[in-house]
Amino acid sequence: QAARRSRHAVELIGSLQAAAAEPGLEGRLQAVAWEEALRDLLELQAPELERLGAVVTLSVPADVRLVIAEPVALDRVFHGLMSASLKNLERVPVSERQLEFTATPLGEWASLTIRDTGPGWTDDELERLLRPADPLSPGSEGPFSLPVCAALAHGMGGSLIAGNGALRGAWFRLSLPVNH
Repeated sequence: QAARRSRHAVELIGSLQAAAAEPGLEGRLQAVAWEEALRDLLELQAPELERLGAVVTLSVPADVRLVIAEPVALDRVFHGLMSASLKNLERVPVSERQLEFTATPLGEWASLTIRDTGPGWTDDELERLLRPADPLSPGSEGPFSLPVCAALAHGMGGSLIAGNGALRGAWFRLSLPVNH
């Protein structure tokens, strides 16, 4: 059964990476209200956020409410980033757990920064964070792994970067074209 699950995981990752890279993804791009998509994610993750005692803030200005994306791919990216952020928060005391989602206009683009108050990543973790890896390697999150998230962002014509805060915490920045 473990071998069957492993094969299924490899097939799923391969299909997600192929979908992200295939030109057809561009044909499925549409205007997406990412505040609504984020609120759906937060609602879905509410039990986990409550379990962790995380305080969440969400800021999406009116001029960046709609982005050009493929809805399913965007949901997968959001889930992957949320999962990584929640893992970071588990590494600090409950009273320090905060998660912030902030959208910012950048001309024809908009960026969404997801910032947590966890300890951040080591230099080695940060270097490997978004680099494609074996989906069966230890710590792989399968279809929600960060390399898959980066491939999906790229497939939607955007980008995904990550870093550490100046004092502590980690962040992800997803950039996508704005729908005017």
